[in-house]
Amino acid sequence: MEAKKRTKKLGIDLAIYEYDIFRFIANRIKGLLLKKVGFESTHLSYQEFSELKKHLKNVELIPTFLLIEKLRMIKDSQELSLIKKGVSITEEAFSFLESTIYEGLTENSWL
Repeated sequence: MEAKKRTKKLGIDLAIYEYDIFRFIANRIKGLLLKKVGFESTHLSYQEFSELKKHLKNVELIPTFLLIEKLRMIKDSQELSLIKKGVSITEEAFSFLESTIYEGLTENSWL
């Protein structure tokens, strides 16, 4: 449960399910006392919708279309800074790998 501890410090409630995902989601929604819940209609099949609805009889499920994708299109300065930092770290990793890997290298070579 190390991941749960680390994400809690970041203000993220990490949920781990060990059974039926639709029942798990339904229980989380019920626990939040939600009466209306949106879902991305392009990413949820009719079968999945039906299964979720079966567990959420008193909750209105509202289909949305690319709602999250549209929100993610707009980047603020903090997000842009983090993306640039991620690119920089990736470039450093590739530079390191370029200097250490060679033809014929195997996993055992690292031991």
